[in-house]
Amino acid sequence: VKLFYSKFDGAGKSYLELTIYAVANILTKELPEKSSTVTIDALTKKEQRILGGKLRQFGVPIEKIHGGRDQSDPLLRLADAITGFVRDGIEGHSKMVALFQNVCKNGTIVEVA
Repeated sequence: VKLFYSKFDGAGKSYLELTIYAVANILTKELPEKSSTVTIDALTKKEQRILGGKLRQFGVPIEKIHGGRDQSDPLLRLADAITGFVRDGIEGHSKMVALFQNVCKNGTIVEVA
């Protein structure tokens, strides 16, 4: 299993724009030619249409896009916990740095710039 993330420092763009960029970048670099289902926490119907349209413009093969609710989807709860772990590792929280560095070194978690 590999987990991918992107980070943005002071990018000055909207959450949706950065999400589109990150998803397109990760899928085209790491999973080319595979059709993907994308689930993003709290994504509205309008945002789903925008995200799907933009990803297809970039040539990213998308099977389905939907917005989930963190409380009702175990996969989203897991993703939220992993996101917190990655954030803690990047920000240098002492209890997580060594573990974060280890999973990055062994390729379990990969930053896609």
